[in-house]
Amino acid sequence: MKIEKRLEELGVKLPEPAKPVAAYVPFRRTGNLIYISGQDCR
Repeated sequence: MKIEKRLEELGVKLPEPAKPVAAYVPFRRTGNLIYISGQDCR
């Protein structure tokens, strides 16, 4: 069973996710270094 269907059966309504407040970038390169943010192993 899909989680959305189960939540509906239980009467649970999740709010819509908030819109981002900024333009996020996944990485930033500075010289020969790369800074990574918000990435996972998927």
